[in-house]
Amino acid sequence: MMRDGILKATSGALVMLKGVRKNNLYYYQGSTVVGTVATATSSNKKDAEATKLWHMRLGHAGERSLQILAKQGLLKEVWSGKPATDYDSLRIFGSIAYYHVTESKLDPRAKKALFMGFSAGVKGYRLWCLESKKTIVSRDVTFDESSMLNKVNPNSSDTSQQVEYTPKHVEFEEAVVIPTTNTTNDSPMEEEESDDEEVPPQEPSQQSEPIAVRRTRRENKKPARFADMVAYALPVVDDVPSKSYSHIPRPKPLPLIGNLHLMLRDSSGPHRLFRSLAATHGPLMRLQLGELHFLIVSSTEFAKEVMRTHDTNFANRPQMLATEELAYDSTGITTSPHGDYWRHLRKICTVRGIREEESMNMCQWIASRQGLAVDLSERLYMSSYDVIVRAAVNKAKTKQREMMISIITESTKLGTGFMMADLYPSVKLLPLITGARFRIRWLRRKLDEVLDGMIEQQRAAADDGDDDAKFEGFLDILLRFEKDGTLTMDNVKAVLLDMFFAGTDTSTTTIEWAMSELIRNPSKLIKAQQEVRKVFDSEGSHIDEEKFHDLKYLKLIIKETLRLHPPAPLLFPKLNSQRCEINGYEIPAGTRVMVNACPEYWNDPEMFIPERFEERSLDFNGSNLEYIPFGAGRRICPGMLFGLANVEHPLAMLLYHFDWEMPNGMKAEELDMTEGFGAGVHRKHPLRLIPIVNRPFA
Repeated sequence: MMRDGILKATSGALVMLKGVRKNNLYYYQGSTVVGTVATATSSNKKDAEATKLWHMRLGHAGERSLQILAKQGLLKEVWSGKPATDYDSLRIFGSIAYYHVTESKLDPRAKKALFMGFSAGVKGYRLWCLESKKTIVSRDVTFDESSMLNKVNPNSSDTSQQVEYTPKHVEFEEAVVIPTTNTTNDSPMEEEESDDEEVPPQEPSQQSEPIAVRRTRRENKKPARFADMVAYALPVVDDVPSKSYSHIPRPKPLPLIGNLHLMLRDSSGPHRLFRSLAATHGPLMRLQLGELHFLIVSSTEFAKEVMRTHDTNFANRPQMLATEELAYDSTGITTSPHGDYWRHLRKICTVRGIREEESMNMCQWIASRQGLAVDLSERLYMSSYDVIVRAAVNKAKTKQREMMISIITESTKLGTGFMMADLYPSVKLLPLITGARFRIRWLRRKLDEVLDGMIEQQRAAADDGDDDAKFEGFLDILLRFEKDGTLTMDNVKAVLLDMFFAGTDTSTTTIEWAMSELIRNPSKLIKAQQEVRKVFDSEGSHIDEEKFHDLKYLKLIIKETLRLHPPAPLLFPKLNSQRCEINGYEIPAGTRVMVNACPEYWNDPEMFIPERFEERSLDFNGSNLEYIPFGAGRRICPGMLFGLANVEHPLAMLLYHFDWEMPNGMKAEELDMTEGFGAGVHRKHPLRLIPIVNRPFA
């Protein structure tokens, strides 16, 4: 019993009581004692006063709950005086327990384990299984009370436990005996001894037969009056268990469709819709789209939980209809599950591409149309594609290029994950009814034609001793792995396709948005042109990548473009393989998580201000979670450096060689900046500009 909330531990053990307070008394209700604390012990009354501990109940809080409470400042270390030297002889944490399994319907038996505590949010005990060497959670557990007192189970053959200790007991200040006749909730469940009597050590029970035989099936009794090795107490009254996933804030869903009506009603794009909803419902928000439930993360605090704390757990990707077919059953780098295979593929992406010649070809084509409006978006796509092909096979055919660009463009529309067939996976006929299955399979056939043609072309060049075959590109490396059995042919195609998507779509989108913002901001366009021309005029108009470190303002422009128009603002959906907790909420396994890459952490967030990065040392590698255009953690974009180089070089050439005007006498502020809908955020309409040659080609 405690009086006035004071509990005094005189033998190194801290007892946590779960009970009801009535008339200034706490009535014991049989809770497990869950903590120990090192305290000074002394017969001197003054010293004994120093060991008084003010606290309320802790209950069955798990380790994760303790961490959360510590961060919130609610969890305090409460011992005082000199630590005791022998409190570790009170052993519940790590003691022997038996969890019961059913080998058949009539054969219940027990397996030996070590008690590891209580699992937050789970009704059961956390055990270390000696057989499987894994942590399990079980509700059907028998505790070997003799091992709690550091005696060995007589039936155990584990000689490592054959050590005798003196069991400890706990003394209470001003203990009171409460009658047991009252059966209300205010009554204790068992009678407590007075402090006037010495509490004898508990002796291990005589076990004539194994525990599994003696106990009643599914009797889950908590071990009373023993302690875990947890040296903390709560200064609050209630437990803080993990909150259910259903308690996470969300907009009210409609029957059948959930929150789909919000997306249909808002044309600004999912990332902007989620950002506005987060302003109302908070940075951690649930969203129901059709049958699927998504967790939307819109703050650096929760992004850190997903991308750092639980990085490995959230490293997988959810399956989508488009990725199953177009990504060859999700075996590419972007869509494949995390593991050794994915890490192996990621290394391939470090091969450097060829940019200079293809960027020059693009600029010469643009110069030949001086004074005419050109579709800059289309030319950027073609140039980016040619760079990837040169890096992969060192050859390109016009027919293949046009076909592949059309496949990439169509695939980005289908790969959003928001198709009806993806949102209602239980309706098996929906892909056929909507026509999505036919469109995807048609694209798959065309994709096979293009990729098979490239592969056969490369193999033929190698067999003929073609000079181009001396260049080892992406495809040569992939085919070498395919030959030794490391990769299958579908794996080769999937990785090659990832290169085209990442290198073509992402690079093109970034350049066209950078040019769009510069056209809309003439003063910034002039400043960028002056910098590039100053650096490269001495080179005789040759754009040398070795001097890119001098293009300070150009790098700021690229950073600001990726902040304002990230190619994939929702990054790629993540899927957790195991249950976890985020901010105290229990996140069940298999939850789809989207991290919004454009949270409101900036002054004038909708304005194009490259100068904002002059005073902020933010990079692209995901170390600063308020700026993650390429993601963060284990699934950060593997082609990040390759992609950035494919942006810097052509953008520098466009600024160096040309001045730019709007067609049809339009003013700069009239340029349409509407975003399109797809897996990436493109311009809804192509960027058409009039080039004026300023620096002729040598």
